[in-house]
Amino acid sequence: MQLSAGGLSEIDLKESPYWDSLTFDAVKQWRVVHFPITLAFAVLALGHIVTIVLFWGWR
Repeated sequence: MQLSAGGLSEIDLKESPYWDSLTFDAVKQWRVVHFPITLAFAVLALGHIVTIVLFWGWR
């Protein structure tokens, strides 16, 4: 009702759930890729910080 009150046509109202479901599926697939990449980056960053602290006064 809010969408129709906002000026969307009947066709747009019928297509909206279709596009919403496609967007939801795309985001779901992106999360499958994004989480491992983020985890790998976080582990590498943490390892980098730990080695900086360990070897700070090495010279």
